[in-house]
Amino acid sequence: MGNRAYLHLTKSDKKLDFLILESNNNLPFFWVLLLSSQFIQANKERLITAYYAEENEEGEDEKESEYIELPHNIIKQNSAISLAYLQRHNPELSLKFKQFSDYILEISQDGVVVIDLLEIANFTSPEELMATLLLTLEKIENDQIIKEMPSAENYHFFECVGYDDFSTFNHIFSTFSKEYGELQKNAKEEREKLRKEWITKKEKARKKEKIKTMLSDVIFMGITGIVFGIGCIMIIWKEGLSFMAIGGLIGSILCLCYSYLKFKDDI
Repeated sequence: MGNRAYLHLTKSDKKLDFLILESNNNLPFFWVLLLSSQFIQANKERLITAYYAEENEEGEDEKESEYIELPHNIIKQNSAISLAYLQRHNPELSLKFKQFSDYILEISQDGVVVIDLLEIANFTSPEELMATLLLTLEKIENDQIIKEMPSAENYHFFECVGYDDFSTFNHIFSTFSKEYGELQKNAKEEREKLRKEWITKKEKARKKEKIKTMLSDVIFMGITGIVFGIGCIMIIWKEGLSFMAIGGLIGSILCLCYSYLKFKDDI
């Protein structure tokens, strides 16, 4: 399944929790742009401690400490800095981030955005993950070039945002962003196409194997029939109803019955 990251929205003092987006094996770039270096500096030790507590299965006491919680005002402040940075250094990508940040700002007006990202640290370590986040955010705040920044190509939109396929919120990002929604639609159609192709390929292989099995059954029945016929001829013309001839006939009949039943079952 991979290592997943999740973006949730909690409301009513955490009594309501909605999955908004998820990502597999990467931390979406736009999620990082909701953070600040100051926040990472202040929370990295807590997150690192929570990671090892979870890894060592030390109980649920550290569970809430695993998460990054971002209220509306913090998101507004950090996303404005990130948007201005992208507008200077990657205008095309800034248009996509604007859609994302506007959506997050809209849904977080009466809630808190919660990011669960520590599984991504399984690829390296929590210390390295925090260091990478800190370096990226410091470059943004100091207006330095980020060489690893994703391009604005459509196929990178999912890498930047994540997926809302399993969102439990009533207003998903696909309905907010027409561009993202169209990409999601195309991606689902492509997955469905590949699924149907896989089913067709599997069905063809099954039919081929079935024909092969049926052919083997027919050959076996034919050989058994020939043996039975030879046995009958020997009884009539040469040996008569000897013990060996009767045994051969009974064996041939049983083989024919077995072959017929197996052939019938394979049809």
